[in-house]
Amino acid sequence: MSFQVKGVLAGVAAVALTIGSATAYADSAKVTREVRTTGVQYGDLNLNRASDVAVLYGRITSAADRVCSSRAFTGFYYTLSGYRACVADATQKAVSDVHRPQLSSFYEQQLRQTGNIRVAAQ
Repeated sequence: MSFQVKGVLAGVAAVALTIGSATAYADSAKVTREVRTTGVQYGDLNLNRASDVAVLYGRITSAADRVCSSRAFTGFYYTLSGYRACVADATQKAVSDVHRPQLSSFYEQQLRQTGNIRVAAQ
């Protein structure tokens, strides 16, 4: 049975920027978080096909990269603090939001291949 996914929502949400400030004698730090989101369309994909699942995963990771902003300062190879965690969290959330076993399996396979195995929040 072929099922064409008609959805257009795979919200990629990420904590893109965390700014903390504290005084020397403060009991707790004041933290401001900017949450940026974007949509990922996949209504044109058939998630019963492995190739389309891979395409959707690519769209999700690209969106996570954009939402989490630049990886490095211009001219430097220094990774910005929190970038990798932001992309990982955004990707995990988007995969979870799609709620398709085929995509979840593909995601877990990618984590195993890259050595970035994480326990996903259910």
